[in-house]
Amino acid sequence: MKKVPVDLLDRPAPEGARWFALARLRGLILERKRLDDPDDTEALHDFRVALRRLRSVVRAYGSVLDDSVSPKIRRRLSRMADAAGVSRDAEVRLQWIKERRDTIEGADRISIAWVEQHLRRERRAGDQDLRRELKRHYAGVTGQLQRGLMRYRVSLDTGERRAMPATRELLSQTLLDMTSMLRERLDAPKRVGAVRALHLARIAAKRLRYALEPLAEGRFAPPRVVRSAGASVVQLASLQDELGRIHDAHIFRRWLRERISEGSPHLANLNGRLRGVQRLLGEQAAASFEIVNRPASRRRVNRLLHAIEASANALVARPSPGDTFRT
Repeated sequence: MKKVPVDLLDRPAPEGARWFALARLRGLILERKRLDDPDDTEALHDFRVALRRLRSVVRAYGSVLDDSVSPKIRRRLSRMADAAGVSRDAEVRLQWIKERRDTIEGADRISIAWVEQHLRRERRAGDQDLRRELKRHYAGVTGQLQRGLMRYRVSLDTGERRAMPATRELLSQTLLDMTSMLRERLDAPKRVGAVRALHLARIAAKRLRYALEPLAEGRFAPPRVVRSAGASVVQLASLQDELGRIHDAHIFRRWLRERISEGSPHLANLNGRLRGVQRLLGEQAAASFEIVNRPASRRRVNRLLHAIEASANALVARPSPGDTFRT
């Protein structure tokens, strides 16, 4: 975000949204280059995050980006994200098993090897799908996005004079809407088994974090807003991590049930052999759910959401004489 102009908040909203999108597109292009290095173990994760950040901007500011980001581009970005997700999920599950191999009750070496074999197969398939998507569409998508985001059109009726909202207004309202959505989503899950409600809360936390990041990274907002946004991003990341552990545990358990139902003529009582894995996943979900729902945790989240709302309101408030912009 260091490339965006320091007066970005006062520029027209369509221009500001395009600056945000172009910055995220540049990040994606940089991370794409790392995928070609077989020794870069974090390349896939970082590419996936860069892709999520770009898609988050496109989604959040769709109302002013529609003439630059076609439905076809959105679909192709989505397919790339899906392919990267399959590979990354398998990788995360393999790491989870590796770290807990000695603590899994009742799981013998053969049954664990069976799970790892399936995960490695999915990881290879995901990698292949991602490579295909990148080969077919990456250059075209990034090229079209770069050209499209460099311009926008404004249509006015003859004789009409209308002030265009500034970027500060668009960003402020987006943050307020997302904060309200996260508050609503966090109030919904009442138990650890509320899989969909917890998933929606995790997504809301992630999207709000991505919307705040430009404020924390950039040089275009008042220093106090930058500092507050930076602190809020850190806290949102922590909340997202706990909700992510719950989600990962639920999805991995579902994956195990589906693989077990496929059966294996070479492994008798596979469900019993892997019961220890499922028990550990259940304990992980329960522990994270308890952390998120502690009274102290809820108070912290409530303070966090109020701080984000204060930052959003500060963007459109009349600045005091001592509240200058960074240069």
